[in-house]
Amino acid sequence: MSSLTKHTAFVLVNYFNDDEVIHFAESYLFKDDTSNLQVYIVNNGSKKPGYLESKINFNSKIILIQASNNSGYFGAFNLALDYHKSHFDFIPDIFVLCNTDLKIKSSDWIQQLLTAADNPQIGLIGPTLISALTGKQQNPFLKERMNSKKIDRLLFFFSSYIGYLIYQSLYYFKAKLTSTSITISNSPTPCYAIHGAFIAMTSNFIHTASPDFKEAPFLYSEELFLAEIAKKHSYKSIYLPSIKIIHDEHSTTGIFKSKKGVELMHASLVKIKSIFYS
Repeated sequence: MSSLTKHTAFVLVNYFNDDEVIHFAESYLFKDDTSNLQVYIVNNGSKKPGYLESKINFNSKIILIQASNNSGYFGAFNLALDYHKSHFDFIPDIFVLCNTDLKIKSSDWIQQLLTAADNPQIGLIGPTLISALTGKQQNPFLKERMNSKKIDRLLFFFSSYIGYLIYQSLYYFKAKLTSTSITISNSPTPCYAIHGAFIAMTSNFIHTASPDFKEAPFLYSEELFLAEIAKKHSYKSIYLPSIKIIHDEHSTTGIFKSKKGVELMHASLVKIKSIFYS
């Protein structure tokens, strides 16, 4: 089956980063000449009413979903998926949830995702993701599943803002030291968790696992959540080294998160532990 007979959908989340969302969509999605490409922009918060509509020609292929309140990151994906299910009688071959602080450097990346999705055992697909901040390869997010002691350690650091600042500072310092030694395989690479900045979900995975999606944390830890859901339903996760994406990370939230952001990180890990590590 050629890419022209397959379907691809993207979910972009706007939270007061309207211009970044518009730039990403215009640079990498709107120029695509594949008729079977659907783009959902979920508006969790806009710089001013009607701004997105004044810049983008929304139509049956480019759909704006106005969230009644901030639905979070994966919550925005759920809104788009619910909309799609209510308006179409099929699930796209790949359904991508991604940040908009990305620069895609590969010309045939959509075709590569579709080809990888042909394997019915694959549930989650990611790219080579290079941090513009540290130069570090961010996939795999995790090669193997964390044990409960590691979860508890993260909960300890994220239980206070000072603890978080110490952890994050050490993380970036270590990343800077190791960023020059990146090694990238030449073939699709299996892993436990894909980085949440760009996650492609296959139609088989969504058909099987989407009833579990409503349990996702409001914000953060979507990597662990999806990895556990894939594990539950016996799907594999891979990343494709041949797709190169630069991640200008923290363009929306900043390098150091706010106290509220840290509270949400802590809450997301509490939820992950309660669902999957009890």
